[in-house]
Amino acid sequence: MAETKRIAIYHPPGIAIWDAILQGVFQFVRPDLPWLFATSHEMNRSQIEQFRPDGIIAQCSNPDEVAFFRKLGIPVVNVAREAAEISFPSVQIDDVAVGEMAAYYFIGRGFQKLACVTAGNRDFLVARLEGFRSVSLNNGVAVEVLEVEDLPKEHLFAPPNAGLIRWLAMVSAPTGVFAATDALGLATLTACRLQGIQVPETIAVLAASNNELLCNLEYPALSSVRLPGEKLGFEAARMLHQMLGGKELPREALRLPPIEVVNRLSTDIYCIEDASVCEALKFIRENCQTPINVGSVVQALEISRSSLERKFKTLLGRSILDEIVAQRINAAKNLLVTSNKPLYEVAEMSGFGNPRQFAATFRKATGEKPSSFRERMTE
Repeated sequence: MAETKRIAIYHPPGIAIWDAILQGVFQFVRPDLPWLFATSHEMNRSQIEQFRPDGIIAQCSNPDEVAFFRKLGIPVVNVAREAAEISFPSVQIDDVAVGEMAAYYFIGRGFQKLACVTAGNRDFLVARLEGFRSVSLNNGVAVEVLEVEDLPKEHLFAPPNAGLIRWLAMVSAPTGVFAATDALGLATLTACRLQGIQVPETIAVLAASNNELLCNLEYPALSSVRLPGEKLGFEAARMLHQMLGGKELPREALRLPPIEVVNRLSTDIYCIEDASVCEALKFIRENCQTPINVGSVVQALEISRSSLERKFKTLLGRSILDEIVAQRINAAKNLLVTSNKPLYEVAEMSGFGNPRQFAATFRKATGEKPSSFRERMTE
């Protein structure tokens, strides 16, 4: 029987993604590894030393913490948010990709006015803004930025922010607002309500992290970018297991991309000045997982096919079929990551029907096979 290893997990309070990270750690360990855990956001350094761990998974957020863990002289995997603190083998969210996904989402819905609400200069927030701004500018859309100074970024029930309220009152409609965290997204929705701003008709709000509690505290519910928390924990545990076995790992961080945008009512709008295209996009989104085709869309709208195709190309730069396929790919990605259903069921449930067609289309769109995508995102 393998020797029991004592593993300490050190993380700050109030970070919702840590629930998913812990699930990922335990998924890696069970049922094969006899690891004994000590995990609590209240665990102090004296308690860690008394526990005498063989290895640590930690979120090191400052040089003082790095120095403490290094002094212990045991394997440490850092689940870090700050690039400057990668002093151990590290696994992180690709926060630039988080911002990029948010920008592509808004641009895909036709927004020509975008803004970002962020808070301070922490590395992960800077990276999300960088990704959002880069994709937006590359698509000819400028980004207005508000940096909120006095809002607790991880606080569930922050008081209304006066600066945010004033800023939103001056934002012209329609604008897509990317809030860099769910807490900032919640604060943005609260400010809109207090200011009498219609969401999503005037301002559409998209956040990042997909904390179910925060996303459903306000009305309308908050759309958010889902992060790969469980995979983050799984990879951290895998890396620690390798280090406990004597393997030396590189210091360069393993960065994991976000999974998807979870649509809720705060972004339930297409910012396109053509009613037929908006109707078509809504129809496709609501029915893409059924056996619809271009003819189904045209028939539902009672419009000529050539006219609708021309409008799609002009306003969106893609065809009706491209949109159907893109929506089905998104549905398939979600099923691949969140379920253990076999590929033929994923093909059917995402609207492709034919597993061979599904595999070919998925690979063409993403550059990898469905099975490879699932393995990369969930292993």
